[in-house]
Amino acid sequence: MSVHAFSGAQGTGKTTSAYQYAAWIMKEFPGQTVGLVADVERNCPYPINREATRRAQEWIFCRQIAGELDALARYDLVVTDRCIMDVIAYSMSAGFKMQADDMLFVWRKYERHYGKIIFCHTMTNGWNVADGCRDTDPVFRQRIEATLYELYKYAGVTIQPRFSEV
Repeated sequence: MSVHAFSGAQGTGKTTSAYQYAAWIMKEFPGQTVGLVADVERNCPYPINREATRRAQEWIFCRQIAGELDALARYDLVVTDRCIMDVIAYSMSAGFKMQADDMLFVWRKYERHYGKIIFCHTMTNGWNVADGCRDTDPVFRQRIEATLYELYKYAGVTIQPRFSEV
């Protein structure tokens, strides 16, 4: 049992890719049960993106882990539209370095659940639309992406391109 996570800034097609990937897995591997964890941040009761608070980042981080662990208990494979490293990048970008450091400590214990991390880039998508949840500012999105690259490098994690980009 493992989690295959899509990672990247918002508006890069992670959710759509997660749904497509889960459907592809079910078609290619009949009998394998696949759970999907998606759009956790959309249920956050606190402001997110550039207006995010420490509490919002903590809420999303904990809910993401809880959703993945719940799905891991029920399915052979879990596909998710975000990796907890994404939340760490947003926390760092918001200036919450101590919180991000605490989250990185949890990451080191939790990362074994990730069998694959698939990266969605800001430059290869057409998904960034103003929908009331996504932040469409390109500078903000690129800052998140750069932070993610740094974090994955720091953690020694190999990320894969989105399957449609291969």
